[in-house]
Amino acid sequence: MREAAMVAAELVPDRRVAAWPVRKLWVRGLASRMRVIGESGDTPIAYVHGLGGSALDWTMLGGLLAPRRGYALDLPGFGGSAPLRRCTLPALAGHVAAWLAGLDGPVHLVGNSLGGAVTVRVAAAYPELVRSLTLISPAMPFHRPWQSQLGPLVPAAWLPGAAQALAVSMRRLGPAGLTRQSLDNCMAQPDTVTAELLDAFVAEAGEWLTTPWHADVYLRTFRSLLVDFLRGGTDTLWSAAARITAPTLVVWGRGDRLVPVRLAERLAATIPDARLHTLDGVGHVAQLESPRTVARALLALVTTPPG
Repeated sequence: MREAAMVAAELVPDRRVAAWPVRKLWVRGLASRMRVIGESGDTPIAYVHGLGGSALDWTMLGGLLAPRRGYALDLPGFGGSAPLRRCTLPALAGHVAAWLAGLDGPVHLVGNSLGGAVTVRVAAAYPELVRSLTLISPAMPFHRPWQSQLGPLVPAAWLPGAAQALAVSMRRLGPAGLTRQSLDNCMAQPDTVTAELLDAFVAEAGEWLTTPWHADVYLRTFRSLLVDFLRGGTDTLWSAAARITAPTLVVWGRGDRLVPVRLAERLAATIPDARLHTLDGVGHVAQLESPRTVARALLALVTTPPG
């Protein structure tokens, strides 16, 4: 493990970033949606979002890294993608691997939260698809998950009628309330989101809330994370992390209230070729709160010659 390098700040100039164009596709026969930015050329970057999020979560970071080509997938059941029958981490990892196999060769893979857990499994099981890996507050297993910001959902996740109750709660909040609750939970400084991006988040939440599966997929995916936290034996997220061969960047906000920052050093020490960067005053979604800093560290990773 070592400290992450940074490219010079002038290599990542501030620029106005809008939501990327949408592209519909089929992944293993499942109707899916991704957003695409930039031009073909260098090795592309592929982004995987967290629980309850979508490809929009990568708008700022991918925009700063343009013109490098970026692909951001809506995970099954989120954003504009249809759900899988099973919402387990292995199933999601297989879906993401199939998506990556249809892109422009090996990618620089980036995952946040749930997407970080998924991409850990992808990088460990499909090394030929991953040129480098960047993990932003990945949902790695930790003791006492009920003490995190999502703690109240832990005991309720298996109660009869939990999905219906969650659906009612989400509809009561509405698109704007649901977006605000998510940003407040995930960010140390939620007011830093631009008005344009906030409007895009609210509009997409409105679309997602009209799908019949939104609460059920959210809850089943959350359960799968908890099951993975309790998994024993040799097939854990931590054992998968130890098998990663790609150069890896671990980024963590010190103000993360969902997955504790104490895991950052452990994860960077577990992955054989890892470098670590922690951020003060930043929560669970550093790509939204500190996109230029993340972009500088990611560019240093992907432009460093192997070895």
